[in-house]
Order: sequence, then C-alpha cells, then structure tokens
Amino acid sequence: MKKIITIICMLLAFTQQGFTQQTSTEAAQKRPQGKQGISEMAGLRTDLLFKDLTTSYEFPKSYHPILKDKMYDFESRKLALKEGTTDELHIQQKQEILTLEYDLWLKNQKRMLENAIATWEPISEQFDTYKDTERKDFIAYHFYLTIQEEEMTARILEEMNSLTTSQNLKNIGSDMHNRIAEGLVGSRYIFKTLHESGLDGAKKAIQQTMAEKMLNRLTNRKPLKLQEIDQAIINDAYTAGLEAEKQVSATALEKEIIEKAKIAGLDDQKTKALVDLVIKREVDLRNPRKADYSLVNLVNGRPMGPIQRINFQFAANVQKLITYKEYRTIFGDKFKQKVKDISKDEISVLTTLYEMNDDQKTALYKLIYKYHFHKKVIEVYLMHDRKTKKQRLTAAQYKFGKDYKELLQSFGFDTKDAQPLDNNTFQWN
Repeated sequence: MKKIITIICMLLAFTQQGFTQQTSTEAAQKRPQGKQGISEMAGLRTDLLFKDLTTSYEFPKSYHPILKDKMYDFESRKLALKEGTTDELHIQQKQEILTLEYDLWLKNQKRMLENAIATWEPISEQFDTYKDTERKDFIAYHFYLTIQEEEMTARILEEMNSLTTSQNLKNIGSDMHNRIAEGLVGSRYIFKTLHESGLDGAKKAIQQTMAEKMLNRLTNRKPLKLQEIDQAIINDAYTAGLEAEKQVSATALEKEIIEKAKIAGLDDQKTKALVDLVIKREVDLRNPRKADYSLVNLVNGRPMGPIQRINFQFAANVQKLITYKEYRTIFGDKFKQKVKDISKDEISVLTTLYEMNDDQKTALYKLIYKYHFHKKVIEVYLMHDRKTKKQRLTAAQYKFGKDYKELLQSFGFDTKDAQPLDNNTFQWN
C-alpha cells in the first residue's frame, strides 16, 4: 500500500513540475522579445498615455518631447524588468517600485503646471484682452521656473532662454503697466496740476520704470507679477511730467495762436503779446506756487488758490489786449464740446415733452447752442471782472429769452404762458 502511495506522489510531483514549466514558458512567450520588441511595445503604450495626459492637461508644447521621453523611459524600464528572469514575484515588486516612482514624478509635473496657471489667473482677471499665444508663453515661462536646477536639460535651458526674450511676455508686461499707469495718473492728486503733455510724460515715466523692472525679472528668471508702484516712482513720474510740459513745443503753440489771431484780424504786435501771455500762463501753471501775479488774493471776499489767481491774471491781461469778439474767435474752440453736451441735454428734454419736426429741432438746437456758447466765453473772458460779467450774462440771457419766444411762435406754439424751467431754459404750455 505504501508503495502505491509513493508512486502516486511521484506522478503528481512530475505533473506539477511540467505544468509550472509550461506556465513559465507561456509567460515568457507573452513578453516582448529582445530590445526591438520592448521598444515597439513601450512606444505604443507611451503614445496612449501621452495622448491621455496632454488631452487633460495643457502642458507647454515645447515641453511635450520631454514629457514623452520620460514616459517612454518608464515604459521601457518596466518592460525590461521581465527580461532574463521568470520570477514573477520579483518582477511584480520591481514594477511596483518603478510605478510609484513614476506616479510621484507625474504628480509633481501636474502640480508644477497648476502653479504656473495660478500665476496667470490674477492677470487674466484684471486684464482680459491678451492673445492665446501670450497666455501660453506666460504659463510656459512660469512652468519652467519651477524645474529644479539638477533637472535642467539643454533642451529646457534653450526654451527658457527663448522665453526670457519672448515678445509675448514683453507685450504682457508693457500692457499691464500701461493700464496701471493710466489709472494711477488719472487718480492720484499729485498729477491733477499737470496738463495733457505733462500727464503723457508722467505715464511714460511710470511705464518705462515698470518695463525695466519687468525686463530685469525676465533676465534674472523671476516670476512676473503686478509690481508695487511706490511713492518714489510716483514722485519721479510727476517730475517727468513737469519736464514734458516744459518741452511742449513753443513753436507749435505760437503757430496755433498766430493762425487764430490772423482769422480774428489781430496785428503782429498784438499777436506777439498774446502769444507771450499764453506761454507765460502755461509756464506758471506748471509751478503755480512760484508764479508771478499782481492781482489781489481775494475774489468776492474769498481767498484764491494759486491756479485761480493765475487764471484771473491771464483773463485780466487778455481783456486789456483783445476784444470779446477777438477772444471768442481765438479761444472759442475749447468751449465747443462742453456747449454741445449741454445743448444736447436741453434739447432732448424739450423734444420729449413736445412734438417737433426735424427742422424745428435743428433751429431750436442752434439757438440754445449759440446762447450757451456765448455764456461760457463770457464767463471765462470776464472771470476777473464780476460786475461786467454779470451785466453781459444778463444781457445774453435776455436776448436768448426774446429769441426763444419768437422762435416758438414761428413754430405755431402758444407762448403767452411760457415760464422758465431754470435760468437758461424755457418751456411753453
């Protein structure tokens, strides 16, 4: 009996050995054979993994070859573990270690990309007019900044060098700080005394300073962000604005005054005197506290600020030199837009209350515009002479009321009960 049992055990052991050898042989046959087989299989698996990754994550295009090489290296190493051994347990352990290493690497890549995108978000929220190429370069630059020095390859260094001179990044920096300078110069009190040329000069100074800071950050490979504009930069910008105003071409200013003076019929002597007054006023307004003026410091019993005194002095000198009509011809253009706005507002109210045809609306608009134009010119021309100004404004208002009533009567409206809406506008019943 014992002999029979021994024979059966020997048969079972032989069968098991044959099965194990067969299983190992089949497993070996399923593995890619040789370096070429490993390369082909790794390539196929890498293509699938890479496509899935780049579909879900917007890595910089220039980084794609680096990503793909790393993924291919992982797949090749994982497949190569099966070469030269049939110990499946050993292979599995090695693959788990390799997979953990790869997963940590991939997780880090995604985190680096998310951080780079996060640097773009505050800029895109504040300024939303950038091109997609500019956005991609910005994110790529900050993505490469997060790569450790020991991981820097020649290819990555080449991409970084390209991005640090990227026109797209320079455009972003320039646009950001152009808008900041625009808002800053428009809101800070220190710039209120500057005129158009001075404001432009101040903006350019801020833009240039911030552009240099941005360029330094690119050169030194530092993150790009909205920079703090400190008081020193603001003070320097104001000084630059003053210098810009000083450089306003006197020739251009003279040319403008001379052309208008010629239309007004001024002789050469008066024209030269007027040009001198205008240029002096421009210079005084740049440094109002240092201006030389002779008018008293009180108007209507109230103290005047330096700018008001300069304007009053200018008005007094101009009134002595030229007539109201000449002043209106030479300086009237600067009042026209304001007068248009006022006249449009008034005519819009009147035409919603009463039905008029287009010709009637045009005639009424011209009358209202003419009145407000004269009113504005009188207020500035005679700002220094309260008594005369009041007389002229009263006369202008009386004439307007008379012409207004006659015009309405010509339209066929009943004007016997016409009452003023305010000091300037009339209505009819």
